[in-house]
Amino acid sequence: MIEDRWSFNGIKIIEVYNDIVSLKLVPELGGLIWAIYDRTRRVNLLGSVKELRPLSYFDGLIKNKDFLDILFVGGWYEIIPNPGYYNEYGGASYGLHEETPYLSWTIYYGNRKDDKVSMRVDLIKVPLSIQKEIKIDKNVITVNEKIRNNSDEPIRFGWLHHPFFGEEVINRETSLKLPPCDINVDPNVDKNKSILKPNFRGKWPLCETVSGGYTDLSKFTNKGEENLEDLVYISNLSRGEAVFQNPVKGFEYKIIWDPAIFKYVWLWRAFGGGSGYPWYGNIHGLGLELASGYPSGISEQAKNDRIITLEGNREIKTEIKLFIN
Repeated sequence: MIEDRWSFNGIKIIEVYNDIVSLKLVPELGGLIWAIYDRTRRVNLLGSVKELRPLSYFDGLIKNKDFLDILFVGGWYEIIPNPGYYNEYGGASYGLHEETPYLSWTIYYGNRKDDKVSMRVDLIKVPLSIQKEIKIDKNVITVNEKIRNNSDEPIRFGWLHHPFFGEEVINRETSLKLPPCDINVDPNVDKNKSILKPNFRGKWPLCETVSGGYTDLSKFTNKGEENLEDLVYISNLSRGEAVFQNPVKGFEYKIIWDPAIFKYVWLWRAFGGGSGYPWYGNIHGLGLELASGYPSGISEQAKNDRIITLEGNREIKTEIKLFIN
């Protein structure tokens, strides 16, 4: 079913739902999946950071370098072509996670009895168009997606799906299960906001801390118990699968993806976020970010040949599934 008759702060909200799961979509805010509700357990999987506001609200207020720090409301964004920090590449400058989150997407659907919607957007700085279908079938959410290069020459870009799981999932009761894999802490983590040793390399889930001990990345704390923020890159996954398990609430949320495209996972651990700008200790959640490359920023990904190259007038397709169990 589809509900399209309500809005918030002048922003149109589209809900796709059945008896088990409900999705709230905000096409004009970067095609955002704002919320995913497990209706059986009354759990919102995605974290909400701040109030929804239209893009026009920020006109003239925000510099390109830190745009998404201000815009970010939580939920599940998609980022193309620059996953990561402000940088320059191919003659263009890109702000944090530019440019798809900054664009208004067009949404299509048939009637209110449908179980799926489609969204589309054309990028501005590179000649790419994105078409995706979001469908629910019982307890399964499926995202089918296609990116097309509308030019005659090859285009290189990064691709990141950025679901941010909030405090109703990320707490002491929940653990994260990943296949055997390697971890690499971002070398630029702020030592004032993280206990992880910068650029540490090891095996999931144990990570060395600055004090010389180890912490288990598969475990979490409750909101308010820490005030940290850092970023860890996951590589060499044997399969594209991650599972959040909570035996107390009785849920298991599993996401699966194509590891041929999303070869890496970025774990953005925002447990308070540190003092001062931009989070002021108020954020709590985990970004389980499916990535085509690393480290952060398209120029660094290109330098390390961890980037997608799409030939002229060609398409690339993928599918992501989320199971609500």
